[in-house]
Amino acid sequence: MENRTDATEARLRELKACYQEAKKYSKVNEIEYFLLSREAAKVSIAVIGQSGSGVSTLVKALIGQKKQEAAVDDNDDKFYNPDPTSEAVRYPYRWSPNTVIWDHPGLKTAQQPEQYLSNIKDEYNIVLIAVPDHIDECLLKLITAVYYKGKTVYVIRTKADIDIHTAKRRQRSKFNWKKTLKTMRDQYTEILGKAKLNKVPVFLVSSFELQQFDFFWLQDCLQKDIMGHER
Repeated sequence: MENRTDATEARLRELKACYQEAKKYSKVNEIEYFLLSREAAKVSIAVIGQSGSGVSTLVKALIGQKKQEAAVDDNDDKFYNPDPTSEAVRYPYRWSPNTVIWDHPGLKTAQQPEQYLSNIKDEYNIVLIAVPDHIDECLLKLITAVYYKGKTVYVIRTKADIDIHTAKRRQRSKFNWKKTLKTMRDQYTEILGKAKLNKVPVFLVSSFELQQFDFFWLQDCLQKDIMGHER
């Protein structure tokens, strides 16, 4: 005859197993809702900037794409080789399946910011603006216009390695890495501050030397803002 204590313990184990099973299935709808809501709340990132500022190179660095890899066709998700100088190209952002990143043609010298922005979709959540070695009046107008559209804006100096190389040649034995980077960053933040764009972060990166400068910090900040827009 089975001991009452043993029977009780066996029943408790049975009830616990049933409870865990019921609990598991009760989560199915929650999980399904979560996945569907993430899919519905897709995040779009635009990368824009002046021609020659390294927009396409920055995009490829962000998505971890090699030069010969193709983009995704927005119509049927087949692969093709686009001309990034003629129209915006969509890429999947592999570190966030719910996110796409758009490589936009560069702002031409004679082109006005207003005309350029007419091709930038309002539904973009985050806009990364690649800048050359300085922020001129035209580029400042572009940054200001995007910021006041309510977008999350990053200003990115994409060729910081060139600035460092130039500084080394000029300063020679007096060259100081940290001091030079601070000077570079301060130049941008001062210009943005005068335009009342203090909240716009500045990143110094090299699309070819990802381990240098602010690239991984840029990725971390981008991931946090993506998660913020998904909520």
